[in-house]
Amino acid sequence: MAYDRGELRVLGALHGDQFPVYWEQEGHLAVFRMGADEPTRFYRDGSVTELLDLDPGAPIYVLDGSVNYWNTSILRYVSNNGIKETVISEAIPLSARNGAGIIAMEDADGRFQCFMGDSLHTIITEHPSAYWVEDSVILFLRYGELFQFGPDGWWMVEPYIPEQWEVNGSLLVYLDIDRGIKGVRHGERIPFGKDSGVDDFQLFGDGVLYRSPFGPMTVVRDGSVHPYLGDE
Repeated sequence: MAYDRGELRVLGALHGDQFPVYWEQEGHLAVFRMGADEPTRFYRDGSVTELLDLDPGAPIYVLDGSVNYWNTSILRYVSNNGIKETVISEAIPLSARNGAGIIAMEDADGRFQCFMGDSLHTIITEHPSAYWVEDSVILFLRYGELFQFGPDGWWMVEPYIPEQWEVNGSLLVYLDIDRGIKGVRHGERIPFGKDSGVDDFQLFGDGVLYRSPFGPMTVVRDGSVHPYLGDE
């Protein structure tokens, strides 16, 4: 069974008490296999599709509404969102993470790559210590420094890992070393007020909500700082 958008739905391939030997699920999307000799199946939005060209011995990643796998018929690594299949690499990656229209990967030759805009980009020619993909933002850690990659290249966010960050679209907002709120979009620095010593914050669209060290709840958006009035 799969938990799909608040409802339990029985997968058409399941019979009686039989349970898959392989199962990966994220949200309303699942990839499963009923037996060693059975084809891998792709469940999404209440329907099941057989992935006949999937190599079960290669890494399979169920991420952000898509399944990434090695296609044995074309010998390419692909991403399938249930509507179309897109070639993302000529080799099997060691790891991969999806975002909104982007896929970050570590390949077997030591490169850190990104598939974006129908093109494969090499970000750096070594594997990062760690990396994260949220919405259209790729963050990676290199020699203890945090970097961001985007359509215009990559740049340093900070020479350390921020304690908190949140992402919305292409906007990254984080707490700096003084616990001030900073933002970055496409390499451009965006200030969110002048307070330091902030405990934490919440990101809503392009606006930030936080409790000022001076007491009041505060909203910062488009460079303007306002007290938060709640529902009044």
